[in-house]
Amino acid sequence: MPLTSGINHVVAVTSELDRMARFYADAFDARIVFDRAASDDVPRMAIVELGGEGRYLKLVEAEAGRSPRPRVESFGLAVAGLDELAAVRERALAHELDVSEIERIPTQWILWLRDPDGARIQVCAHASPAVV
Repeated sequence: MPLTSGINHVVAVTSELDRMARFYADAFDARIVFDRAASDDVPRMAIVELGGEGRYLKLVEAEAGRSPRPRVESFGLAVAGLDELAAVRERALAHELDVSEIERIPTQWILWLRDPDGARIQVCAHASPAVV
């Protein structure tokens, strides 16, 4: 059995931390649980809670005039079920975000969003596998 219990956080580097934090608040009702100003040694960063129980997105602001370091291409977020997935889609539409239709694949319902920096975010709800 693995010693780990899951992923604690993913780091996303962005040139506009406030815009990125607002996106997660609008799309997922996420909240900022930590916000630290930049210092001589460390760039500005914020931690956004995505679902509680130690599930976070750490946003790091790239230094002014420098492009962000390589970022995560895409990642998946889980929701409890199809109703919650539909609610995420409705929130995204209400905030005029780039969001796909909900699609069924063999083991889950999914939709895709794009964050303000263009990264793809898949939102997933478990579905019982279809019997073939």
